[in-house]
Amino acid sequence: MARKKKHPEHVNHERWLVSYADFVTLLFALFTALYAMSNVDKSKARQLKTSMRSAFNLDFFSGTPKPSGLETVDQFATPAVPTLGALVEIAPIAPERPTGEGEVGQGAGAGAGAGDGGKSEGDTFAEVRERLIDLAKELGGTVAVHEEKRGMVVSLDESTLFASGSAEILATARDPMARISEKLAGSGMEVIVEGHTDNAPVRGGRYASNWELSTARALTVVHYLQDQGRVDPRRLAAAGFSQYRPVAKKNKARNRRIEIVLFPHDIALEQ
Repeated sequence: MARKKKHPEHVNHERWLVSYADFVTLLFALFTALYAMSNVDKSKARQLKTSMRSAFNLDFFSGTPKPSGLETVDQFATPAVPTLGALVEIAPIAPERPTGEGEVGQGAGAGAGAGDGGKSEGDTFAEVRERLIDLAKELGGTVAVHEEKRGMVVSLDESTLFASGSAEILATARDPMARISEKLAGSGMEVIVEGHTDNAPVRGGRYASNWELSTARALTVVHYLQDQGRVDPRRLAAAGFSQYRPVAKKNKARNRRIEIVLFPHDIALEQ
């Protein structure tokens, strides 16, 4: 009796459908999970957060008191990150604007600004600018006034203010400084005093480097404006930039300077 011949098995070319179906199923599960995560129940999320903090005793390590109820737990919201303004230098904290002598009050008859009809901050800035420009013309080349994006800049020649390697104001510079302080005392401007040096290294003396020297000179001018010029200290700040912000490549004398940067109080509030 003859044996039946076995037919060869055909190769299944549709095996990929199994892997494809598994992949589609996993993909469906992934998007379903993502959709579910995007629709968070805030009340349940607060309950979860409270339970997790209580279970792991996170309040003990953070030093904050435990919430007494769900209403004390904050939302799952990302706080807004503050952005830097145009002034990256050391900017003063803007206090509430005082109303007093030499400043514009809230109304037409408030404070010493009543005689000017309660002028705005912009008018005050324009007046200060004109007064300083006139003063710069009177003092000659020792003082220069110009405007930049950061505000109005009063540039003072270092050689007329300080001796070499020193941060003490010369006696001959006290009269020009007093006249500048007079223009700033009642202006209501925010004031940043910047110290700049050239790239010559400091050798010996009281200060270890140009960083210390430029900062000390800026602080000296700040103290003078506060103590002698009666400028509101809440509007003052000091910054030292050493040799790293030159205004001239070859003329080192121009780089050794003090710059008084003025800008309206409203700009400080926006930062």
